[in-house]
Amino acid sequence: MPIICIRSGLGMKGFRNWRVGVKLVAGFLAVAAIAAVIGGLGLRSTSQVNQMAMLMYGQEVAGIRHASQCAASSGGGRSCGSCRVAGTR
Repeated sequence: MPIICIRSGLGMKGFRNWRVGVKLVAGFLAVAAIAAVIGGLGLRSTSQVNQMAMLMYGQEVAGIRHASQCAASSGGGRSCGSCRVAGTR
């Protein structure tokens, strides 16, 4: 059985006795607190996505740029001397 503090007016009967304005303010504050938590989680997730996007850009674009430079410098040949494929010599 949950513990309800009836003397301080925090129980269900006490809530019913609150004025309408106090109920509205309490509801607004509850919704604002939930929105703040959701916003904080969203900002943190956005930061993580940004970090992963920067890492992916650095890895993938550098490889594509290097491959295109090798293709351009080899004159249409199979590979240039500075290009090495992982696992081959």
